Amino acid sequence: MSQLSNLEHLYLSSCGYLLSVGELPPNLKDIFVHDCTSLERLNLSDLKLLRELQLTNCSALTELLGLEELTSLGHLFLGGCRRSQLTHTLTKPLFQMYSGFEKIIDISLGAEEFPDWIIQSSVEWSAEDHISDGDASSSVNLQPNLAHSYLGMILCFDNHAFYSVMTTASNIFESHIDSSGIVIVPRSIFTVTDTDHTITFASRARRHWIHLLYKNEDNSITLNVADEENTPSRGSRKRGRGER
Repeated sequence: MSQLSNLEHLYLSSCGYLLSVGELPPNLKDIFVHDCTSLERLNLSDLKLLRELQLTNCSALTELLGLEELTSLGHLFLGGCRRSQLTHTLTKPLFQMYSGFEKIIDISLGAEEFPDWIIQSSVEWSAEDHISDGDASSSVNLQPNLAHSYLGMILCFDNHAFYSVMTTASNIFESHIDSSGIVIVPRSIFTVTDTDHTITFASRARRHWIHLLYKNEDNSITLNVADEENTPSRGSRKRGRGER
């Protein structure tokens, strides 16, 4: 298949006996793999032009190679994959690398599959939550003198939503997400300076989270906003260092 140099779109559906996909054509822009329940290995190496990757109900998948090389990626859809595979795939180093691609990346997956390292913060945070005009809005106090190591934001939503983020200096970013998932917003899109003291994050999602990504993850900040009834939820309380 790697010799099909002009191939830009690849669709694999219900290939029940497919076990592995090796080297792929370098000009692929979209890959859709659905209901390939025996697929164990997918090699994405050298796909510098790939913009969208959708994996649905590939429950046997254990090796997903080359994700860190997808410098043009804008949308990653992961549905029906093993929880252990998602944990192995959606790591801090991968998100740090993606923040360096200088573009917004959407990752579609259920809220119950969000990585624990995002939802369960291991450092203290300070937030003031309120509801106004139907939006859940919160302010995150930034740690001082860390702008030089700031890489970007990770925003998580439990359903589709319009959202906005604003700094003290009135730097504003607004967009929307079409389903439950994660949005990586790099510093090239939304900057933070040492003169900024807070980030205000608002959305119409029932629950949302914000994680400020730094080169040194000991400086990370994670904020969870629960629904209007303040229902206890995963990651909703402040945790001390080292607490599980």
